[in-house]
Amino acid sequence: MKLITFLLICLFPLLSFSQKQLKETEYDAASYSKYMVENEIVGNFGTILRSDSFLKKNSYPQDVVAFTTPEDFAEFNNGNLLFLLASVGNTFQNLKNNPNGTFSINVKNCSAQNYEGWSYDPLACYRVSFTGSVFVIDGPITNTSNPDVQQFIQKHPAVEDWIEYSPHMFYLCSMEITQIFYIGGYGNIHYIGPIDPQIYFSAKPLPPPAF
Repeated sequence: MKLITFLLICLFPLLSFSQKQLKETEYDAASYSKYMVENEIVGNFGTILRSDSFLKKNSYPQDVVAFTTPEDFAEFNNGNLLFLLASVGNTFQNLKNNPNGTFSINVKNCSAQNYEGWSYDPLACYRVSFTGSVFVIDGPITNTSNPDVQQFIQKHPAVEDWIEYSPHMFYLCSMEITQIFYIGGYGNIHYIGPIDPQIYFSAKPLPPPAF
């Protein structure tokens, strides 16, 4: 009996810590994801290579760094992804052949150390991947008067020069999100799993908690 009592006393703080940490819910993850979309401006855009690609690897995935900004205009739910893509780029050309894509955002400096006190660990940082179909909503963009382009310029000032001086054509594109997968860090502390898009769209953006 004394042994059982001793074990309960020793284990109770650990159990309490675990229960406290596992309170993070799918809705929390949706709020954190929306915050990341609004505040992280660069991510990785994955598409499927087209058959005429110079890489000669059709049907293989291709991943490139891309700019994004959240859509915040009336005809779309806030939180969708907005891209300004050059028609000459592989991403745009791939999407013309296969509109399906993924966009991943990874916060690289979420904390100085992870929960075990080690030095900075990127796997302890939160990240989210969006999957869906990408479609053109406007273009070619010939000037910066479009309010959606203005929103893009606020996040990415270089875009103004792209449109004014580049010989290439640019198109505003949006991802119709069908799947979301969130990793908040290590699974015994944070939420890891899918997020229902409707929960994501209804969630209010909140900054993920620091360790």
